[in-house]
Amino acid sequence: MTGNQLLLDRPTRAPSGEEPLDIEVLFKEARRRQRRRRAFVAVGTTAAVIAIVVSAVTVVGGASNRETSRPHSTAPIPTAVPAGAFAGNWSLHTSSLTIKPDGHGSIVYPFDVRCGGGIGASSFPCDAWVGNRIVPGGRAEITLTKVGKTTAMGRIAGSNDQAVVPDVNVDLRLGSVYGVRLLYVSSKSVRPLRSFLAVPLCSAAARLYYASHAIQSAPLLSCGA
Repeated sequence: MTGNQLLLDRPTRAPSGEEPLDIEVLFKEARRRQRRRRAFVAVGTTAAVIAIVVSAVTVVGGASNRETSRPHSTAPIPTAVPAGAFAGNWSLHTSSLTIKPDGHGSIVYPFDVRCGGGIGASSFPCDAWVGNRIVPGGRAEITLTKVGKTTAMGRIAGSNDQAVVPDVNVDLRLGSVYGVRLLYVSSKSVRPLRSFLAVPLCSAAARLYYASHAIQSAPLLSCGA
């Protein structure tokens, strides 16, 4: 018998019936583990989303409570001091700065924009007219915080147009021309005073002097009508 014949006649071992069963068990176990991992991932994702939502609600709620509990303006309210010689009405044309003896005052000035009426009227600050008299629409408050003999310091606040009269600290100085008082207002702020406050303001005596003299005889004084 040749070698090749011996190889052909050698009995072949039949595949064990347990091998397919072992492979099937492994597949089932792999599927079970995969489903378990997916369930863990889903639970973890849900928990993370819930945590994010709770955190966001907590932050928003806290911010809302803080916003409700504090005033809109964070600037401290200045304490007024007696105005002394700065009390009175200082004006230029239809604009004025009025300071009461207790150091509180108001600023009124026109925008040169006449208010409209009816539907579509402008919501921006504007001037009203009562007959032939203009009612200026610009408004602000001023508080004197330090007062000397001829100089003072104050704070403008509550302006309804920050581009014209911003809320800034101001310096005030008393001067005179032709023996009548003038008031000078200035600010070191980067926001300039673009309104009538940038020029000397007339006292009541200065207005009387201006009204009784021709412009040629009082070139250094301009109080307006």
